[in-house]
Amino acid sequence: MRVTATPEEGSTTPILCFSPTSNTCSEDRIVLTRNGDKNPAILFVKREEFEGTDKELYIYATCQSSDCVYTLKFEGAQSAEINANSIFAFVVTNVNKGMIYEVVGTAENGSYLTIGIEGSSSLELNIEDLEKRPLSLDNGIIITFPITIKNSNILARFTIRGAKTGEYLTLNIHVVKNNEAPDNLLYPNGPVIMGMLDGSEGYFREECFPISALVSEKYSKVNKYYLTGKIHSKYALFWLADENNMYMEETEMEISDGQLSFLIENNGKKRSVCFEFSYESDIKMDYVAYSLSILEPTKLESLYNFYPPQTIGEIYRRMIPKGSIAVYHGSKISTSDKRLTFNMYSRKGVAEMYVTECTDFPNCIYSVKDLDAMTRPKKINRMTIWEKTIDKDVDALSRSKYVMVVYCRDDDNEERGYCEVETNVNILGKTITLVENEKYSKYVLKGDRGRFKVDFKAGKRLQRL
Repeated sequence: MRVTATPEEGSTTPILCFSPTSNTCSEDRIVLTRNGDKNPAILFVKREEFEGTDKELYIYATCQSSDCVYTLKFEGAQSAEINANSIFAFVVTNVNKGMIYEVVGTAENGSYLTIGIEGSSSLELNIEDLEKRPLSLDNGIIITFPITIKNSNILARFTIRGAKTGEYLTLNIHVVKNNEAPDNLLYPNGPVIMGMLDGSEGYFREECFPISALVSEKYSKVNKYYLTGKIHSKYALFWLADENNMYMEETEMEISDGQLSFLIENNGKKRSVCFEFSYESDIKMDYVAYSLSILEPTKLESLYNFYPPQTIGEIYRRMIPKGSIAVYHGSKISTSDKRLTFNMYSRKGVAEMYVTECTDFPNCIYSVKDLDAMTRPKKINRMTIWEKTIDKDVDALSRSKYVMVVYCRDDDNEERGYCEVETNVNILGKTITLVENEKYSKYVLKGDRGRFKVDFKAGKRLQRL
């Protein structure tokens, strides 16, 4: 079943939620959509997920404001037909593990299709009639390949396997033409976008994401945006293109630690976010893979723009406006995981970490006056760590869960006005990836054993290690 909520012109997009047991979607949530920026919200449900003696097809819609007017459409199909240039996030169940996806749309000759998935380290992506194998990432999988023009509008058919029940997956699909992704695929307060460059002959060597939304009436009074992301290949060359798609030399940045943070000041003009292979002569790379998101500082956190669950064990770069509060949380945890850890490393500004149990996720919205009632872990130098024995199973989209609340009390640059932190949610026994020259802290109790994977900036030649 495909459920689509299409907002009327000028209206905002509602949040859609699916639960097989709760008509208010307060329990057993499997899908919870995010802000669609006036684009349709879509979710897929497999028949077995809502058929049974104790199951129903409960679709719950909620709006942020009174201008939310939309139509709901229900369509049955043999597969999950997802539009090219789409994002779909869901909790893995025993039923939807084997769902068949069909990418539908149109594409010109010379176009490429990128399919990326985040949220699990054990994924398999099987694409029909394609011999090329996807690239496995620490927390996902990704591939880009030329589109073969067919008589039908089906650009690709694939299945996702290997994910564990309870993991939270985000599926990204987009078409690349002339080194350019679709306009506004990446937009303020939108979901995380994945992309990839392939060094094989005939593939594109750079990719740009145009963001026309920056010059729309909606953002006419906003001049600063926070761009953050993860470079899965560790190395990449990043830069912005101007309103004429011309390279802006002053924005160029060589990334070597796998993390991206950049303040975009657009002065009312269109910008594009671009990546290409590193210039460094001693780095031989076959690919560059990345995940990106943009935050509009004036709307940091609300029910409408909640942060999705962090993959357990992964480190995320964050930018938080001075005086604002951001809320982060993890994916599925269970009592067999023993202990839950929140870890924050403060890179810029004066950031404080607090911990509380949110009882109405995603409505975890707090003010400064709420902080006194929360747990404030000790801060050692720039590291803050909190750890707790897990006493109950918690799903990725559970209504009640522990959350990391980060308050940017002050910045260290009045003109920029933000804090920069790295956040991590972990469990006992999870392998932690350490990046060369980057700090990480962890509680270790007597008798603990654990594993650390040390990433010596993988692109370097051996003699440089």
